Amino acid sequence: MKNISIALAFSALTVFAAPLASNSDNLLGASIAHADSMSVTTGVIKGVGGNYIGEGNVKIVKDASGKHTLELSEFTSTAGPDLKVFLVEGSGLKNGNDVIAGKHVNLGVLQSTSGAQSYALPDGANPADFGSVAIFCEKYTVLFSSADLK
Repeated sequence: MKNISIALAFSALTVFAAPLASNSDNLLGASIAHADSMSVTTGVIKGVGGNYIGEGNVKIVKDASGKHTLELSEFTSTAGPDLKVFLVEGSGLKNGNDVIAGKHVNLGVLQSTSGAQSYALPDGANPADFGSVAIFCEKYTVLFSSADLK
């Protein structure tokens, strides 16, 4: 009788332990994948006011190969024509002229006015050279929103 109880306990342990091992393997894999990228700088996106509303988070990450990517998360923006994502040398942006006055890099067309999205930094663009990110209407030189980077 004792042997049957031990066998049943061992069987129950095996059934419950197998999914746990599988889940811990998945969690370990997720941790390793996340460890491959490192946050370099972050900021909080804010609209410039009036008709231009924007909010969300921005970070620049560096992957294991040394490539940098700008990531927007929890992002929303007012829609507009010709919206682009720019890295800008200065910080404390107030208007469109602040975006183009100094060193800046156009990362491309805004992919969406809401949701998570990412933009590869071109080779040679050092995140340390930039103080802010701008959501910018290039056609009319209008700043919609920006984030100072820290």
